[in-house]
Amino acid sequence: MDAKSDSAADSFLLRLSFFMVLFLIVLFACNYRNIKSMCLFHSSKSKFTRACGIIISYLLVATVLTTALAALSVAISSFGH
Repeated sequence: MDAKSDSAADSFLLRLSFFMVLFLIVLFACNYRNIKSMCLFHSSKSKFTRACGIIISYLLVATVLTTALAALSVAISSFGH
């Protein structure tokens, strides 16, 4: 992975974002601290609906974390100019 700029902060935040998204996969797949009970449609009787809820919940969390890190990167770069 390469950051578009040469900034150390951008490079660090890009790597952190990548790590967090992969780590979330482990948390959801291994049901760490019963995280699946907080997912959308967790009480549905249909396995397909529960699986869709887990996938949607994962994507929402990953999107929020990645967006927050991107906003932090923009904020850091704006202070540099």
